[in-house]
Amino acid sequence: MSEVKNEIATYFGRCKCCLSYGYLKNMWTEHQFEGESEVYGEMLVDCFALTWDSSESIDQDQICEQCVNRLRDACDFKKIVLTSQEDFYRQLGDGDDKDTIPKLEDCDEEYLMVYKEADSDTADTADTDTADMDVSVNDASACDEEYEDVEYLEDEVGGDAKEALVATSSTQAQKPKRRRKADTPTDSDDGVKRKWPKRLPKNERFKTYKQYTEENLRQCLEAVRSGEITPNDAARKYNIPKKTICAKMRLEPTEEADSNREKTFRLVREIKAILTYTNATPYKSKSIRYYCAYCSTDGPNFEDPDDLRSHTRTEHIHDRIEKIEYAMRPYWMNEVLKLDIDNLLCTVCCIVINNWNEMFRHLREKHNVHLDQAYTRVIPYVLRSDLQCALCKESFSNYMHLDGHMNAHYNNYVCDDCGVTFLAQNRLKQHVKIHNIGKYPCSMCKKVFSLEKYRRKHEETVHKQMCKFKCLYCPEKFTGEYVRHLHCLEAHKDKVKTITCEQCGKVFTWRQYYMNHMKKKHDNIRNYECDECDKKFFSNYELKDHVLRHIGKKNYECGVCHKKYYSMLALKQHGKQHRKDEKDDN
Repeated sequence: MSEVKNEIATYFGRCKCCLSYGYLKNMWTEHQFEGESEVYGEMLVDCFALTWDSSESIDQDQICEQCVNRLRDACDFKKIVLTSQEDFYRQLGDGDDKDTIPKLEDCDEEYLMVYKEADSDTADTADTDTADMDVSVNDASACDEEYEDVEYLEDEVGGDAKEALVATSSTQAQKPKRRRKADTPTDSDDGVKRKWPKRLPKNERFKTYKQYTEENLRQCLEAVRSGEITPNDAARKYNIPKKTICAKMRLEPTEEADSNREKTFRLVREIKAILTYTNATPYKSKSIRYYCAYCSTDGPNFEDPDDLRSHTRTEHIHDRIEKIEYAMRPYWMNEVLKLDIDNLLCTVCCIVINNWNEMFRHLREKHNVHLDQAYTRVIPYVLRSDLQCALCKESFSNYMHLDGHMNAHYNNYVCDDCGVTFLAQNRLKQHVKIHNIGKYPCSMCKKVFSLEKYRRKHEETVHKQMCKFKCLYCPEKFTGEYVRHLHCLEAHKDKVKTITCEQCGKVFTWRQYYMNHMKKKHDNIRNYECDECDKKFFSNYELKDHVLRHIGKKNYECGVCHKKYYSMLALKQHGKQHRKDEKDDN
Protein backbone atom coordinates (compact mmCIF):
# COMPACT_ATOMS: atom_id res chain seq x y z
CA MET A 1 0.00 0.00 0.00
CA SER A 2 1.41 3.38 -0.94
CA GLU A 3 1.92 5.74 1.95
CA VAL A 4 -0.48 8.67 2.10
CA LYS A 5 1.27 11.82 3.25
CA ASN A 6 -0.20 14.24 5.75
CA GLU A 7 -1.66 17.47 4.44
CA ILE A 8 0.49 20.58 4.94
CA ALA A 9 -0.39 22.61 8.04
CA THR A 10 -0.94 26.25 7.12
CA TYR A 11 -2.33 27.70 10.33
CA PHE A 12 0.11 29.52 12.59
CA GLY A 13 -0.86 29.59 16.26
CA ARG A 14 -0.41 28.01 19.69
CA CYS A 15 -0.67 24.27 20.29
CA LYS A 16 -3.36 23.36 22.83
CA CYS A 17 -1.29 20.44 24.19
CA CYS A 18 2.23 21.85 24.65
CA LEU A 19 1.46 25.62 24.32
CA SER A 20 4.23 26.13 21.74
CA TYR A 21 3.83 28.36 18.66
CA GLY A 22 4.20 27.06 15.12
CA TYR A 23 2.29 25.71 12.13
CA LEU A 24 -0.56 23.59 13.44
CA LYS A 25 -3.45 21.29 12.47
CA ASN A 26 -7.05 21.39 13.61
CA MET A 27 -7.82 18.77 16.27
CA TRP A 28 -11.38 18.05 15.09
CA THR A 29 -10.70 17.79 11.34
CA GLU A 30 -10.18 14.37 9.75
CA HIS A 31 -6.56 13.83 8.67
CA GLN A 32 -4.96 11.03 6.65
CA PHE A 33 -1.90 9.11 7.83
CA GLU A 34 -0.60 5.89 6.25
CA GLY A 35 -3.95 5.20 4.64
CA GLU A 36 -5.99 5.66 7.82
CA SER A 37 -8.17 8.54 9.03
CA GLU A 38 -7.27 10.35 12.26
CA VAL A 39 -9.19 12.89 14.35
CA TYR A 40 -6.71 14.07 16.98
CA GLY A 41 -9.34 15.45 19.36
CA GLU A 42 -11.12 12.10 19.52
CA MET A 43 -7.80 10.29 20.00
CA LEU A 44 -6.97 12.53 22.98
CA VAL A 45 -10.37 11.97 24.58
CA ASP A 46 -10.19 8.20 24.06
CA CYS A 47 -6.59 7.79 25.23
CA PHE A 48 -6.48 10.15 28.21
CA ALA A 49 -10.19 10.41 29.13
CA LEU A 50 -10.14 14.19 28.67
CA THR A 51 -13.31 16.29 28.53
CA TRP A 52 -12.34 18.50 25.62
CA ASP A 53 -15.08 19.54 23.22
CA SER A 54 -14.81 21.24 19.88
CA SER A 55 -14.48 25.03 20.28
CA GLU A 56 -15.85 27.74 17.99
CA SER A 57 -12.54 29.59 18.07
CA ILE A 58 -9.91 28.36 15.62
CA ASP A 59 -7.16 29.53 17.98
CA GLN A 60 -8.10 27.00 20.69
CA ASP A 61 -8.30 23.68 18.82
CA GLN A 62 -4.88 23.34 17.21
CA ILE A 63 -2.13 20.74 17.67
CA CYS A 64 1.48 20.68 16.49
CA GLU A 65 3.20 17.85 14.58
CA GLN A 66 5.38 16.88 17.55
CA CYS A 67 2.34 16.36 19.79
CA VAL A 68 0.62 14.37 17.01
CA ASN A 69 3.55 11.91 16.95
CA ARG A 70 3.42 11.59 20.73
CA LEU A 71 -0.32 11.02 20.61
CA ARG A 72 0.04 8.21 18.04
CA ASP A 73 2.66 6.50 20.24
CA ALA A 74 0.42 6.84 23.30
CA CYS A 75 -2.59 5.34 21.51
CA ASP A 76 -0.50 2.44 20.19
CA PHE A 77 0.91 1.78 23.67
CA LYS A 78 -2.59 1.80 25.19
CA LYS A 79 -3.74 -0.81 22.67
CA ILE A 80 -0.73 -3.00 23.49
CA VAL A 81 -1.41 -2.79 27.23
CA LEU A 82 -5.12 -3.62 26.88
CA THR A 83 -4.40 -6.54 24.53
CA SER A 84 -1.71 -7.92 26.83
CA GLN A 85 -4.03 -7.64 29.85
CA GLU A 86 -6.77 -9.59 28.10
CA ASP A 87 -4.34 -12.32 26.97
CA PHE A 88 -2.86 -12.62 30.47
CA TYR A 89 -6.19 -13.12 32.25
CA ARG A 90 -7.46 -15.36 29.47
CA GLN A 91 -4.49 -17.67 30.02
CA LEU A 92 -5.20 -17.74 33.77
CA GLY A 93 -8.81 -18.70 33.15
CA ASP A 94 -7.95 -21.02 30.22
CA GLY A 95 -9.89 -18.66 28.03
CA ASP A 96 -13.30 -19.96 29.20
CA ASP A 97 -14.41 -17.56 31.93
CA LYS A 98 -14.60 -14.06 30.55
CA ASP A 99 -15.91 -12.71 33.84
CA THR A 100 -12.52 -13.31 35.48
CA ILE A 101 -10.98 -10.59 33.34
CA PRO A 102 -11.20 -7.36 35.31
CA LYS A 103 -12.43 -4.37 33.36
CA LEU A 104 -11.58 -0.74 33.92
CA GLU A 105 -15.07 0.14 35.09
CA ASP A 106 -15.05 -2.71 37.67
CA CYS A 107 -11.94 -1.43 39.47
CA ASP A 108 -12.11 0.24 42.84
CA GLU A 109 -13.45 3.73 42.22
CA GLU A 110 -11.62 5.28 45.13
CA TYR A 111 -8.32 3.70 44.06
CA LEU A 112 -8.65 5.20 40.58
CA MET A 113 -9.69 8.58 41.97
CA VAL A 114 -6.51 8.86 44.05
CA TYR A 115 -4.29 8.39 41.01
CA LYS A 116 -6.46 10.60 38.83
CA GLU A 117 -6.22 13.43 41.35
CA ALA A 118 -2.49 12.91 41.78
CA ASP A 119 -1.94 13.29 38.03
CA SER A 120 -4.14 16.38 37.79
CA ASP A 121 -2.41 17.90 40.80
CA THR A 122 0.99 17.51 39.13
CA ALA A 123 -0.20 19.26 35.98
CA ASP A 124 -2.33 21.98 37.54
CA THR A 125 -0.04 23.08 40.33
CA ALA A 126 2.92 23.59 38.01
CA ASP A 127 1.57 27.01 37.03
CA THR A 128 -1.27 27.70 39.45
CA ASP A 129 -0.82 28.41 43.13
CA THR A 130 -3.21 26.78 45.61
CA ALA A 131 -3.70 26.86 49.35
CA ASP A 132 -1.35 25.18 51.78
CA MET A 133 -3.25 22.68 53.96
CA ASP A 134 -1.63 20.36 56.48
CA VAL A 135 -3.64 17.15 56.17
CA SER A 136 -2.85 13.50 56.82
CA VAL A 137 -2.13 10.97 54.07
CA ASN A 138 -5.47 9.25 54.57
CA ASP A 139 -7.36 12.52 53.98
CA ALA A 140 -5.26 13.73 51.02
CA SER A 141 -7.68 12.67 48.31
CA ALA A 142 -10.67 14.21 50.08
CA CYS A 143 -8.76 17.45 50.60
CA ASP A 144 -7.77 17.60 46.93
CA GLU A 145 -11.38 17.12 45.88
CA GLU A 146 -12.47 19.98 48.11
CA TYR A 147 -9.62 22.05 46.75
CA GLU A 148 -10.54 21.66 43.11
CA ASP A 149 -14.12 22.74 43.82
CA VAL A 150 -12.98 26.19 45.00
CA GLU A 151 -11.19 28.68 42.76
CA TYR A 152 -8.76 31.18 44.28
CA LEU A 153 -9.17 29.61 47.73
CA GLU A 154 -5.82 30.93 48.88
CA ASP A 155 -6.77 34.49 47.97
CA GLU A 156 -10.21 34.57 49.54
CA VAL A 157 -10.34 32.18 52.52
CA GLY A 158 -8.82 33.21 55.82
CA GLY A 159 -6.94 31.00 58.28
CA ASP A 160 -10.01 30.06 60.35
CA ALA A 161 -11.97 29.18 57.25
CA LYS A 162 -9.12 26.93 56.03
CA GLU A 163 -9.05 24.98 59.32
CA ALA A 164 -12.81 24.52 59.20
CA LEU A 165 -12.56 23.33 55.59
CA VAL A 166 -9.91 20.73 56.46
CA ALA A 167 -11.95 19.47 59.42
CA THR A 168 -15.06 19.18 57.29
CA SER A 169 -13.31 17.34 54.46
CA SER A 170 -11.61 14.86 56.80
CA THR A 171 -14.87 13.81 58.50
CA GLN A 172 -16.96 13.39 55.39
CA ALA A 173 -17.51 9.76 54.41
CA GLN A 174 -18.58 10.55 50.88
CA LYS A 175 -16.83 12.94 48.54
CA PRO A 176 -18.91 15.94 47.56
CA LYS A 177 -20.01 16.25 43.96
CA ARG A 178 -19.02 19.33 42.03
CA ARG A 179 -21.82 21.88 42.09
CA ARG A 180 -23.08 23.49 38.95
CA LYS A 181 -22.60 27.22 38.69
CA ALA A 182 -26.35 27.83 38.76
CA ASP A 183 -26.78 25.69 41.91
CA THR A 184 -24.05 27.42 43.91
CA PRO A 185 -25.58 28.98 47.02
CA THR A 186 -25.44 32.75 47.20
CA ASP A 187 -25.86 35.34 49.89
CA SER A 188 -29.46 36.35 50.45
CA ASP A 189 -31.40 38.71 52.62
CA ASP A 190 -32.44 35.96 55.06
CA GLY A 191 -28.86 35.61 56.29
CA VAL A 192 -28.07 32.20 54.72
CA LYS A 193 -24.30 31.72 54.76
CA ARG A 194 -22.51 30.65 51.58
CA LYS A 195 -20.54 27.40 51.58
CA TRP A 196 -17.75 28.95 49.50
CA PRO A 197 -16.59 32.57 49.40
CA LYS A 198 -17.61 34.81 46.52
CA ARG A 199 -15.41 34.88 43.46
CA LEU A 200 -13.42 38.09 43.20
CA PRO A 201 -13.91 40.53 40.29
CA LYS A 202 -11.57 40.06 37.37
CA ASN A 203 -9.47 43.14 38.11
CA GLU A 204 -8.86 41.96 41.70
CA ARG A 205 -8.57 38.23 41.08
CA PHE A 206 -4.80 37.96 40.67
CA LYS A 207 -3.65 40.59 43.14
CA THR A 208 -2.31 37.89 45.45
CA TYR A 209 -1.40 35.44 42.71
CA LYS A 210 2.23 34.31 42.83
CA GLN A 211 3.36 37.02 45.23
CA TYR A 212 6.91 35.74 45.30
CA THR A 213 9.88 36.21 43.02
CA GLU A 214 11.64 33.69 40.81
CA GLU A 215 14.75 34.09 42.95
CA ASN A 216 12.80 33.17 46.10
CA LEU A 217 11.39 30.10 44.35
CA ARG A 218 14.86 28.95 43.32
CA GLN A 219 16.24 29.40 46.83
CA CYS A 220 13.26 27.51 48.24
CA LEU A 221 13.65 24.54 45.88
CA GLU A 222 17.40 24.40 46.48
CA ALA A 223 16.88 24.32 50.25
CA VAL A 224 14.25 21.56 50.00
CA ARG A 225 16.34 19.43 47.62
CA SER A 226 19.37 19.66 49.90
CA GLY A 227 17.31 18.56 52.89
CA GLU A 228 17.99 21.70 54.90
CA ILE A 229 14.28 22.42 55.33
CA THR A 230 10.96 20.61 54.92
CA PRO A 231 8.33 21.68 52.35
CA ASN A 232 6.05 22.89 55.18
CA ASP A 233 8.74 25.11 56.67
CA ALA A 234 9.83 26.31 53.23
CA ALA A 235 6.25 27.31 52.39
CA ARG A 236 6.04 29.49 55.49
CA LYS A 237 9.54 30.94 55.14
CA TYR A 238 9.37 31.91 51.44
CA ASN A 239 5.56 32.54 51.27
CA ILE A 240 5.15 29.91 48.55
CA PRO A 241 2.26 27.40 48.66
CA LYS A 242 3.35 23.89 49.63
CA LYS A 243 1.59 22.33 46.67
CA THR A 244 3.56 24.54 44.29
CA ILE A 245 6.81 23.44 45.93
CA CYS A 246 5.86 19.76 45.72
CA ALA A 247 4.79 20.11 42.08
CA LYS A 248 8.05 21.80 41.12
CA MET A 249 10.01 19.05 42.88
CA ARG A 250 8.19 16.33 40.91
CA LEU A 251 8.56 18.01 37.50
CA GLU A 252 11.37 16.76 35.29
CA PRO A 253 13.00 19.86 33.75
CA THR A 254 13.62 19.91 30.00
CA GLU A 255 16.55 21.62 28.33
CA GLU A 256 14.36 23.98 26.29
CA ALA A 257 12.18 24.97 29.26
CA ASP A 258 15.22 25.57 31.44
CA SER A 259 16.82 27.73 28.73
CA ASN A 260 13.73 29.94 28.30
CA ARG A 261 13.22 30.20 32.06
CA GLU A 262 16.86 31.20 32.58
CA LYS A 263 16.63 33.90 29.90
CA THR A 264 13.50 35.33 31.49
CA PHE A 265 15.15 35.25 34.92
CA ARG A 266 18.16 37.19 33.58
CA LEU A 267 15.85 39.66 31.82
CA VAL A 268 13.99 40.43 35.07
CA ARG A 269 17.28 41.00 36.89
CA GLU A 270 18.49 43.34 34.14
CA ILE A 271 15.22 45.29 34.18
CA LYS A 272 15.53 45.73 37.94
CA ALA A 273 19.07 47.05 37.42
CA ILE A 274 17.88 49.58 34.82
CA LEU A 275 15.08 50.79 37.12
CA THR A 276 17.55 51.02 40.02
CA TYR A 277 20.09 53.20 38.22
CA THR A 278 17.78 55.30 35.98
CA ASN A 279 14.46 57.15 36.16
CA ALA A 280 12.93 55.23 33.22
CA THR A 281 9.18 54.57 33.53
CA PRO A 282 7.78 51.12 32.59
CA TYR A 283 4.34 51.18 30.99
CA LYS A 284 1.89 49.25 28.84
CA SER A 285 -0.21 50.44 25.93
CA LYS A 286 -3.44 49.60 24.15
CA SER A 287 -4.21 51.39 20.91
CA ILE A 288 -3.21 55.04 21.50
CA ARG A 289 -3.62 55.00 25.31
CA TYR A 290 -1.02 54.44 27.97
CA TYR A 291 -1.43 52.25 31.07
CA CYS A 292 0.60 51.92 34.22
CA ALA A 293 2.74 48.76 34.13
CA TYR A 294 1.98 47.98 37.76
CA CYS A 295 -1.80 48.58 37.51
CA SER A 296 -1.90 46.87 34.06
CA THR A 297 -4.72 47.50 31.58
CA ASP A 298 -7.34 47.00 34.32
CA GLY A 299 -6.16 50.24 35.92
CA PRO A 300 -6.49 53.85 34.78
CA ASN A 301 -5.50 54.91 31.27
CA PHE A 302 -3.69 58.10 30.33
CA GLU A 303 -3.73 60.29 27.24
CA ASP A 304 -1.00 62.60 28.50
CA PRO A 305 2.40 60.94 29.11
CA ASP A 306 3.07 63.42 31.93
CA ASP A 307 0.07 62.03 33.81
CA LEU A 308 1.40 58.49 33.33
CA ARG A 309 4.82 59.41 34.69
CA SER A 310 3.33 61.31 37.62
CA HIS A 311 1.06 58.38 38.53
CA THR A 312 3.87 55.81 38.37
CA ARG A 313 6.34 57.88 40.39
CA THR A 314 3.84 58.71 43.14
CA GLU A 315 1.55 55.68 43.45
CA HIS A 316 4.23 53.01 42.93
CA ILE A 317 7.33 54.60 44.37
CA HIS A 318 7.84 51.65 46.76
CA ASP A 319 6.85 49.00 44.18
CA ARG A 320 9.13 50.24 41.42
CA ILE A 321 11.78 47.52 41.76
CA GLU A 322 10.08 44.70 43.64
CA LYS A 323 6.76 44.56 41.78
CA ILE A 324 8.09 44.85 38.22
CA GLU A 325 8.49 41.06 38.12
CA TYR A 326 4.79 40.64 38.93
CA ALA A 327 3.90 43.14 36.19
CA MET A 328 5.59 40.93 33.58
CA ARG A 329 3.57 37.80 34.41
CA PRO A 330 2.63 35.66 32.63
CA TYR A 331 5.96 35.75 30.83
CA TRP A 332 4.69 34.25 27.57
CA MET A 333 2.34 37.25 27.20
CA ASN A 334 4.97 39.81 28.20
CA GLU A 335 8.05 38.95 26.15
CA VAL A 336 9.19 42.58 26.07
CA LEU A 337 8.90 45.56 28.40
CA LYS A 338 8.26 49.10 27.18
CA LEU A 339 10.19 51.89 28.90
CA ASP A 340 9.57 55.63 28.66
CA ILE A 341 13.02 57.26 28.65
CA ASP A 342 11.98 60.89 28.35
CA ASN A 343 14.55 63.08 30.17
CA LEU A 344 16.57 59.99 31.07
CA LEU A 345 19.20 60.38 33.80
CA CYS A 346 21.29 58.24 36.14
CA THR A 347 19.80 58.41 39.63
CA VAL A 348 23.14 57.53 41.26
CA CYS A 349 25.45 59.90 39.40
CA CYS A 350 22.73 62.52 38.80
CA ILE A 351 23.86 63.07 35.22
CA VAL A 352 21.76 63.27 32.05
CA ILE A 353 21.86 60.27 29.68
CA ASN A 354 21.38 61.51 26.13
CA ASN A 355 20.24 58.33 24.37
CA TRP A 356 19.44 54.65 24.84
CA ASN A 357 22.82 53.28 23.74
CA GLU A 358 24.64 55.70 26.02
CA MET A 359 22.72 54.23 28.97
CA PHE A 360 24.15 50.76 28.31
CA ARG A 361 27.66 52.19 28.06
CA HIS A 362 27.26 54.28 31.22
CA LEU A 363 25.95 51.37 33.32
CA ARG A 364 28.75 49.11 32.11
CA GLU A 365 31.63 51.57 32.62
CA LYS A 366 30.52 53.48 35.72
CA HIS A 367 28.47 50.91 37.68
CA ASN A 368 29.78 47.59 36.35
CA VAL A 369 26.26 46.55 35.26
CA HIS A 370 26.46 44.26 32.23
CA LEU A 371 23.23 43.83 30.25
CA ASP A 372 22.44 41.12 27.72
CA GLN A 373 18.73 40.26 27.37
CA ALA A 374 17.75 43.94 27.75
CA TYR A 375 19.29 44.75 24.34
CA THR A 376 16.50 42.93 22.51
CA ARG A 377 13.65 42.67 25.02
CA VAL A 378 13.49 46.14 26.62
CA ILE A 379 12.03 48.61 24.12
CA PRO A 380 12.69 52.36 24.57
CA TYR A 381 10.13 55.08 23.82
CA VAL A 382 10.18 58.85 24.26
CA LEU A 383 6.60 59.75 25.13
CA ARG A 384 5.93 63.39 24.22
CA SER A 385 3.35 65.34 22.26
CA ASP A 386 5.68 65.24 19.23
CA LEU A 387 6.48 61.53 18.99
CA GLN A 388 9.90 60.47 17.76
CA CYS A 389 11.66 57.11 17.62
CA ALA A 390 14.12 56.83 20.50
CA LEU A 391 16.64 55.03 18.26
CA CYS A 392 16.51 56.76 14.85
CA LYS A 393 14.67 60.04 15.69
CA GLU A 394 12.03 59.54 12.97
CA SER A 395 8.82 61.50 13.68
CA PHE A 396 5.32 60.02 13.80
CA SER A 397 1.83 61.47 13.87
CA ASN A 398 0.45 59.01 16.44
CA TYR A 399 1.61 56.36 18.88
CA MET A 400 0.34 53.37 16.89
CA HIS A 401 2.59 54.24 13.96
CA LEU A 402 5.56 54.63 16.29
CA ASP A 403 4.83 51.32 18.02
CA GLY A 404 4.67 49.53 14.67
CA HIS A 405 7.89 51.22 13.54
CA MET A 406 9.82 49.72 16.49
CA ASN A 407 9.58 46.29 14.84
CA ALA A 408 12.08 47.50 12.24
CA HIS A 409 14.79 47.91 14.90
CA TYR A 410 14.47 44.38 16.36
CA ASN A 411 14.79 41.04 14.56
CA ASN A 412 13.64 38.84 17.45
CA TYR A 413 11.16 37.18 15.04
CA VAL A 414 11.20 37.14 11.24
CA CYS A 415 8.31 36.37 8.88
CA ASP A 416 9.24 33.44 6.60
CA ASP A 417 7.10 34.77 3.76
CA CYS A 418 8.19 38.41 3.45
CA GLY A 419 11.18 38.80 5.79
CA VAL A 420 9.61 41.53 7.97
CA THR A 421 11.05 41.58 11.50
CA PHE A 422 9.12 41.80 14.78
CA LEU A 423 10.06 42.38 18.41
CA ALA A 424 7.48 39.95 19.90
CA GLN A 425 5.96 36.65 18.85
CA ASN A 426 2.35 37.81 19.19
CA ARG A 427 3.05 40.54 16.61
CA LEU A 428 4.41 37.96 14.17
CA LYS A 429 1.33 35.82 14.75
CA GLN A 430 -0.96 38.71 13.79
CA HIS A 431 1.20 39.59 10.78
CA VAL A 432 1.18 36.03 9.35
CA LYS A 433 -2.59 36.28 8.88
CA ILE A 434 -2.18 38.89 6.11
CA HIS A 435 -0.50 36.28 3.92
CA ASN A 436 -3.60 34.06 4.04
CA ILE A 437 -5.25 36.08 1.28
CA GLY A 438 -8.43 34.58 -0.15
CA LYS A 439 -12.10 35.28 -0.65
CA TYR A 440 -14.10 35.72 2.53
CA PRO A 441 -17.74 36.60 1.74
CA CYS A 442 -19.94 38.26 4.33
CA SER A 443 -22.61 35.89 5.63
CA MET A 444 -25.21 38.68 5.70
CA CYS A 445 -24.56 40.58 2.45
CA LYS A 446 -22.77 40.05 -0.86
CA LYS A 447 -19.52 41.82 -0.01
CA VAL A 448 -16.31 39.80 -0.34
CA PHE A 449 -13.10 40.56 1.58
CA SER A 450 -9.51 39.49 1.03
CA LEU A 451 -8.76 38.82 4.72
CA GLU A 452 -10.76 37.15 7.45
CA LYS A 453 -10.20 40.06 9.87
CA TYR A 454 -11.74 42.51 7.37
CA ARG A 455 -14.88 40.38 7.07
CA ARG A 456 -15.14 39.98 10.85
CA LYS A 457 -14.75 43.72 11.40
CA HIS A 458 -17.37 44.41 8.71
CA GLU A 459 -19.91 42.03 10.27
CA GLU A 460 -19.32 43.34 13.80
CA THR A 461 -19.62 47.03 12.94
CA VAL A 462 -22.14 47.04 10.06
CA HIS A 463 -24.50 44.13 10.73
CA LYS A 464 -24.16 43.21 14.39
CA GLN A 465 -23.53 46.80 15.52
CA MET A 466 -21.18 45.54 18.23
CA CYS A 467 -20.15 48.15 20.78
CA LYS A 468 -16.44 47.66 21.45
CA PHE A 469 -15.39 51.22 22.27
CA LYS A 470 -15.86 51.82 25.99
CA CYS A 471 -16.26 55.34 27.34
CA LEU A 472 -13.19 56.62 29.14
CA TYR A 473 -15.22 57.87 32.08
CA CYS A 474 -18.26 55.54 32.39
CA PRO A 475 -19.20 51.91 31.52
CA GLU A 476 -21.16 52.81 28.37
CA LYS A 477 -19.89 51.35 25.06
CA PHE A 478 -20.18 52.55 21.45
CA THR A 479 -19.72 51.31 17.89
CA GLY A 480 -16.87 53.69 17.01
CA GLU A 481 -14.37 56.20 18.32
CA TYR A 482 -16.18 59.20 16.86
CA VAL A 483 -19.51 58.24 18.49
CA ARG A 484 -17.65 57.75 21.76
CA HIS A 485 -16.07 61.19 21.41
CA LEU A 486 -19.48 62.82 20.89
CA HIS A 487 -20.75 61.06 24.02
CA CYS A 488 -17.79 62.35 26.07
CA LEU A 489 -18.45 65.91 24.89
CA GLU A 490 -22.09 65.63 25.90
CA ALA A 491 -21.92 63.64 29.15
CA HIS A 492 -18.39 64.38 30.42
CA LYS A 493 -17.62 67.79 28.99
CA ASP A 494 -15.82 68.93 32.14
CA LYS A 495 -13.43 65.95 31.94
CA VAL A 496 -12.52 66.26 28.25
CA LYS A 497 -9.07 67.79 27.83
CA THR A 498 -8.58 70.42 25.16
CA ILE A 499 -5.49 70.75 22.95
CA THR A 500 -4.34 74.19 21.82
CA CYS A 501 -2.29 74.68 18.67
CA GLU A 502 0.89 76.54 19.65
CA GLN A 503 1.22 78.15 16.22
CA CYS A 504 -2.25 79.58 15.60
CA GLY A 505 -4.02 79.21 18.96
CA LYS A 506 -6.89 77.08 17.66
CA VAL A 507 -8.42 74.79 20.31
CA PHE A 508 -9.41 71.15 19.71
CA THR A 509 -11.35 68.68 21.86
CA TRP A 510 -10.07 65.56 20.07
CA ARG A 511 -6.48 64.61 19.35
CA GLN A 512 -7.36 63.34 15.84
CA TYR A 513 -8.64 66.83 14.96
CA TYR A 514 -5.45 68.38 16.26
CA MET A 515 -3.19 65.96 14.32
CA ASN A 516 -5.07 66.58 11.05
CA HIS A 517 -4.89 70.33 11.64
CA MET A 518 -1.11 70.22 12.17
CA LYS A 519 -0.59 68.03 9.13
CA LYS A 520 -2.61 70.21 6.76
CA LYS A 521 -2.20 73.76 8.05
CA HIS A 522 1.32 73.90 9.46
CA ASP A 523 3.41 70.87 8.51
CA ASN A 524 1.95 70.59 4.99
CA ILE A 525 2.84 66.89 4.85
CA ARG A 526 1.59 65.42 1.56
CA ASN A 527 2.74 61.81 1.29
CA TYR A 528 0.27 60.63 -1.38
CA GLU A 529 1.37 61.49 -4.92
CA CYS A 530 -0.58 61.05 -8.16
CA ASP A 531 1.22 58.99 -10.83
CA GLU A 532 -0.40 60.96 -13.65
CA CYS A 533 0.23 64.59 -12.73
CA ASP A 534 2.61 64.42 -9.72
CA LYS A 535 0.11 66.27 -7.55
CA LYS A 536 0.34 65.39 -3.83
CA PHE A 537 -2.38 64.94 -1.24
CA PHE A 538 -2.76 64.62 2.53
CA SER A 539 -4.57 61.28 2.53
CA ASN A 540 -5.12 58.25 0.36
CA TYR A 541 -8.84 59.06 0.30
CA GLU A 542 -8.15 62.42 -1.41
CA LEU A 543 -5.78 60.74 -3.87
CA LYS A 544 -8.44 58.21 -4.92
CA ASP A 545 -10.97 60.99 -5.56
CA HIS A 546 -8.35 62.83 -7.65
CA VAL A 547 -7.51 59.74 -9.75
CA LEU A 548 -11.17 59.54 -10.80
CA ARG A 549 -10.69 62.84 -12.62
CA HIS A 550 -8.04 61.27 -14.85
CA ILE A 551 -10.24 58.27 -15.51
CA GLY A 552 -13.28 60.49 -16.14
CA LYS A 553 -15.47 58.49 -13.77
CA LYS A 554 -18.04 60.31 -11.64
CA ASN A 555 -19.23 58.05 -8.83
CA TYR A 556 -21.11 60.59 -6.70
CA GLU A 557 -24.63 61.42 -7.89
CA CYS A 558 -27.00 64.03 -6.47
CA GLY A 559 -30.28 62.53 -5.30
CA VAL A 560 -32.25 65.65 -6.29
CA CYS A 561 -31.08 66.62 -9.76
CA HIS A 562 -29.04 63.46 -10.55
CA LYS A 563 -25.98 65.48 -11.44
CA LYS A 564 -22.72 63.53 -10.97
CA TYR A 565 -19.42 64.61 -9.43
CA TYR A 566 -15.92 63.27 -9.04
CA SER A 567 -15.66 63.57 -5.25
CA MET A 568 -17.88 63.48 -2.19
CA LEU A 569 -16.69 66.97 -1.23
CA ALA A 570 -17.95 68.39 -4.53
CA LEU A 571 -21.27 66.61 -4.04
CA LYS A 572 -21.64 68.10 -0.55
CA GLN A 573 -20.94 71.58 -1.87
CA HIS A 574 -23.59 71.02 -4.52
CA GLY A 575 -26.07 69.84 -1.87
CA LYS A 576 -25.66 73.10 0.02
CA GLN A 577 -26.98 74.94 -3.02
CA HIS A 578 -30.17 72.81 -3.00
CA ARG A 579 -30.75 73.54 0.69
CA LYS A 580 -30.23 77.24 0.08
CA ASP A 581 -32.78 77.20 -2.74
CA GLU A 582 -35.32 75.46 -0.48
CA LYS A 583 -34.93 78.17 2.18
CA ASP A 584 -35.39 80.90 -0.42
CA ASP A 585 -38.59 79.27 -1.67
CA ASN A 586 -40.01 79.07 1.87
